[in-house]
Amino acid sequence: MRGVSIISRCQRAADKALAPAKCNVAITNRNPLIVTIRNVPGRTPLTAMQRTTAKAAAEAVNPAAMKVRLLVSIRNDLTALTVAQKTAVWDDLTSGTPPKFAAVKSENTAAMFVLKFLTEVPSLASGDITAAKMHLAALYVQDVPFYLEQPAFAPTVNISGLELA
Repeated sequence: MRGVSIISRCQRAADKALAPAKCNVAITNRNPLIVTIRNVPGRTPLTAMQRTTAKAAAEAVNPAAMKVRLLVSIRNDLTALTVAQKTAVWDDLTSGTPPKFAAVKSENTAAMFVLKFLTEVPSLASGDITAAKMHLAALYVQDVPFYLEQPAFAPTVNISGLELA
């Protein structure tokens, strides 16, 4: 399970409203929820009425009806990523000054600092270092639930920190 992302819920709502026609939904703002409806390449373009219907259906999705996922579920999704995807996530989390993960103030911040320290201990096995990195990423995703919903640095990754309440 990868969680139920807001974009997935919006896409399903729009597709259901348009059936059998299809569209592509993009979120342009999360609070309040504002979406953009695009045509699917190679399919008949949507009419103005279809666009309006799809937009209304997608924007009716209630992000408040979601709750934070368990850390173990997020971590399991992260460990299922490819090596390249894990590397992209880690590189993004540790980029910047301070690193991205350290710029979030939450109850998970202290644990993330300890896990980051463990990734720098040379006597740890590489598998243990990778596990520490994915645990840190899971903590960050729990704090920033939309972080891995098709991020620009790894567009094939779609892990939500939220699930249906």
